[in-house]
Amino acid sequence: MLDAWAQVLDGLYAHLPLKRALYGFDPIRALDHLRQQVPRLSHFEFHRELTNLINHLRDAHTQYSGPRTLTNAVAALPFLVENWGAPEDCHFVVSKVTNRRLVRDRYFVPGVTLDWWNGVPFNRAVDLHGEGETGGRPDSLKAAALESLTLRSLEYEPPPDEQWVTVGYTDLKGNKREVTFDWRVVIPDRAPIASGRGGAVRVRRGIDPAAEARRRAKKLLFNAALWRAEQLQETRKPASLTKKYSDVLTALSVRTKSGTFGYLRIWSFDVDDDEEFIAAAIALLKPLPDSGIVVDLRDNPGGFIWAAERLLQLFTPNPIAPTKFAFRATPMTLAMSTARMNQEEFGPWADAIATAVSTGEPYSAHLPITSIEQCNDVGQHYGGPVVVVVDANTYGRRPQRLQALFGPCGRRGHQDNNHGEQHLSMQHG
Repeated sequence: MLDAWAQVLDGLYAHLPLKRALYGFDPIRALDHLRQQVPRLSHFEFHRELTNLINHLRDAHTQYSGPRTLTNAVAALPFLVENWGAPEDCHFVVSKVTNRRLVRDRYFVPGVTLDWWNGVPFNRAVDLHGEGETGGRPDSLKAAALESLTLRSLEYEPPPDEQWVTVGYTDLKGNKREVTFDWRVVIPDRAPIASGRGGAVRVRRGIDPAAEARRRAKKLLFNAALWRAEQLQETRKPASLTKKYSDVLTALSVRTKSGTFGYLRIWSFDVDDDEEFIAAAIALLKPLPDSGIVVDLRDNPGGFIWAAERLLQLFTPNPIAPTKFAFRATPMTLAMSTARMNQEEFGPWADAIATAVSTGEPYSAHLPITSIEQCNDVGQHYGGPVVVVVDANTYGRRPQRLQALFGPCGRRGHQDNNHGEQHLSMQHG
C-alpha cells in the first residue's frame, strides 16, 4: 500500500511541487518514515497514520479510502454546529438536533451556544480538529473542521479518539449547562442516482467523497422522512425527473419585499447521468419567476464534471468554454496516457505529455474534460439575473470564473476569455 501511494504521489500527483512549497511537507519522505514504523503499528494504527499523512496534503481531491468494511459509514453525534461572527469573535451555535431519543437534555435545542468540547474552549477544539482536515486555506480548513466535528466519514477520515463527548453550552435563557453524547455509527447509503465508482464515469468525477458521505448522513439524521421516501422511491418508478433527482436538486419561489425570486439549491453533482440531471434542472427552472434567481451551491461536495459544466449554459446566452486540465509530465503519466485501454479517457493528453517530458516542462498542455459542444448543446433556459452563492465548504469553487460568466452583481455579463486552467490529480484521473 505504501509503495502504491509513493508511486501515485511521485508519478501522478499534480500538486506535489505546490504542496511542498506551501506547507514545507514532503509526503514521499513521510511515507518512508511511516514504512519504518509499520512493524510497531497495529492494523488500526496503520490506517490512522496513513489517513493523517494523506490529509496533511490539505487536498480534498486526494484522499485515502480506508478498509472496505467502513464504506459509507459515518460516525455521528445527534446535532449540527454552525458559526457566526468575525474570526476574532466567533460564536458557535447548535443549528439542528435529531429526535429526543438521542438527545435527552430538554434544554439542548437549536439556538444554544456551545462553549466547551470535552473541557476545551470550543473555538480551540475546532482549531485542533482542523489539523487533520483537508482544507487548503484557513477559512475552508475551519469550515471543514466544524462540519466534521460531529459527522466523520469513517472511510476517508480517522475515527473519533473518544467514545463519548461532553459539551458545555449556554441555553436559551443564558444558563450554563453540560450534556454528554455517545458516538454512533450510521450508514446512510449513496443516493440511487449517484455516479458509479468505476469505469469512465469515475475519471470524470471531481468530488470530495467524505463531504458527500456527511451530506447523506445529514439527510438521514435530520430529515429522516425525506430519506425514507427516497428509499421507497428506489423500489418503484419515480413520478418525474424532478422527483428522481430531488436528492441533488430542489427549487422554489420566494416572496420578498423586493418581489418574488427563484431559488435553486444544488446539493451535489454526484449523479450518474448528466443528460437526465440537466433535464431535471430545466424542469425545475420553468415555473420560477424571471425577476431573478439565487443558485445555492453551499456545502456542495462536487461530483460528475460533465453535469456541473453543462449546467452553466442554462443561465447565460454567452458561449461556455469548459475548464482545461493538465497532467504532470512524468514517465508514469506518459505510460498511463499511451496505454491502449486508456485511449478513450487519457489519449488526448498523450502527445502533450510526451512533448512536455522531452522538453522538461513540468506539466502537459491543458485540455478540457467536457467538450465545448457538450457545454453549449442545450442553450439558455433562464433569462433573469443570476446570483451564485458559495461558501468555504463548496468543493472546487471558482468565484472568479462565475463572476466572469454572469458579470458583476450576479447579472449576466460579458464572459472573460481568460479561461481558468486546472491540473489533473487523482480524482480527475
